[in-house]
Amino acid sequence: MPQDKGEYYKENKHVWLKSYGKNREKIKQRKAMFRKSHLGYFRSYMKDYRKGIKYDVMFHYSNGEPTCNICHENRMDCLSIDHIHGNGRKHRREIGLSGQGFYQWLKRNDYPAGYQVLCMNCQFIKRAENKECKAGHLTGCPEVRA
Repeated sequence: MPQDKGEYYKENKHVWLKSYGKNREKIKQRKAMFRKSHLGYFRSYMKDYRKGIKYDVMFHYSNGEPTCNICHENRMDCLSIDHIHGNGRKHRREIGLSGQGFYQWLKRNDYPAGYQVLCMNCQFIKRAENKECKAGHLTGCPEVRA
């Protein structure tokens, strides 16, 4: 019976690593050339991949269909992840990720607690109400408007 491809690679990883070490530059050049010649495909693939990651994260934190936790907006382009207890900027700086990288981090870390889905309008309102605005930015915060 043929062996599963994943099992084969796990069992023979040392062989692949040894070969890769010897031919690293050739492999990199071949990959780069292939990507250049198939640029349209890679752009389309990566766009779909990023949308899929965002959808998975939104689906998880919405407990079903992705919607804003406050106003129930459901357009994916409007939705984002919010740190429930604030400190989002600080946390993203600590892990060194934002945007798509942050969605991937959430998924890789098995969707940790402390996050919710909000639309950008509700996110900015929450930020203003909690006075989480960055000093000097005109974001509609009460202390900035005064």
